[in-house]
Amino acid sequence: MPAPGAPEPAGGEASQARPAYGAPPPGAPGAETAPPPKKKTWLWILLGFFGIAILGIGGCSVLLFRAASAPVNAGNDFMTLITEDRGAEAYDQLAPLCQANDRAAFEQFVNAINPESHNLNNVSVNSTGQNTAVVEGTVTIAGAAQGARLDLQEVDDEWRVCQFILGPHVYAGR
Repeated sequence: MPAPGAPEPAGGEASQARPAYGAPPPGAPGAETAPPPKKKTWLWILLGFFGIAILGIGGCSVLLFRAASAPVNAGNDFMTLITEDRGAEAYDQLAPLCQANDRAAFEQFVNAINPESHNLNNVSVNSTGQNTAVVEGTVTIAGAAQGARLDLQEVDDEWRVCQFILGPHVYAGR
């Protein structure tokens, strides 16, 4: 073994370990080439599938939320009119086929109930044939919380109350 810093002997082990002229340039005959990178097509297909699934689920969720919130909003608007003693306006919010023949009798009926507040928070929508919905919650009458149920119909893309039960008071339309 040569001393550190001493020239290496010709033809020794060290000279055999190194190529005499260096490595050939990439792409030259005899040069080692790396294998082509593996395509990850399956990964992109999988990511695309999950992306479309997430968008589809999100879109359906938005549609279901809108379908459920519209009847609740219509029911709350109707109950607000009754709570504020605006029976004539509430009458106009009824579905046409469910309006009683006598507007004044309807106003007298709802004004006699005299609800103080309401909380409608449960909805069931039926979309087979004619779109109908049932909205339920509570109504406060004479200081006591009581059950409230409004049956609605979709008329010309608007939800309209057809009949309702506020505590012991029942309005069944015609």
